[in-house]
Amino acid sequence: MIDLAVDLKNKTARTVAHLAISCPFQNRLSALADVLVCYGKQGKTIVFTQTKADANSLILSDKIKQDIEVMHGDIAQNQREVTMKRFKEGKFKVLVATDVASRGLDIPNVDLVIQLEPPKETETYIHRSGRTARAGASGTCITFYTNKTKYLVEDIERLAGVKLTRVGIPQPEDVIKASANAILTNLVAVHDDVLPLFTDTAQTLIKDCGGDAEKALCKTLAFISGHYKAALAARSLLTGQER
Repeated sequence: MIDLAVDLKNKTARTVAHLAISCPFQNRLSALADVLVCYGKQGKTIVFTQTKADANSLILSDKIKQDIEVMHGDIAQNQREVTMKRFKEGKFKVLVATDVASRGLDIPNVDLVIQLEPPKETETYIHRSGRTARAGASGTCITFYTNKTKYLVEDIERLAGVKLTRVGIPQPEDVIKASANAILTNLVAVHDDVLPLFTDTAQTLIKDCGGDAEKALCKTLAFISGHYKAALAARSLLTGQER
């Protein structure tokens, strides 16, 4: 559902897309990694966790490829301020936080909010989702839930008056296409002056591909994206497990 709300501070309309993903607890880290690729794109993302331990586990996960930093109650106030400054300046794209970051903080240009599980209090959901779509911008709020926490999503819909659209975990094809688009966006930063340094390698690659430049480029993009080793296995829309 698209929620049209009003940013009272800036007196502008804002648009939030409320989505919900059913995902077993044991699959949520791999699912989160793919959601960050497909929905996060190049903007800022805040991932909310219920506990400090959950927040720390994301930092240690090898599944998440983006630069992330964490903020919770065990981190000193001065370090939190440094982290927030770096996040606002775009030094990293994904902030993992407990509710210490959900209230009273003005963070511009947050495109995506992810909740690893639905909060028990509807007011908490409202505050968390309100971190995106500031100052007239649009944004997305995605909430993970399980069979055991499905009732919390229904409570939020009933009490907050919003409908969370159920969507599936991204399929491998979606992740690869999103990765390729991200690479394409970053290629604008490549300066023409460095291109001659890669001419010999590019010509060798094209020769190895039978003179097919498109095939050579596709192989390069596949390698850079990290998706190049095997055929893709379909993923269950209900559980996220590979079939």
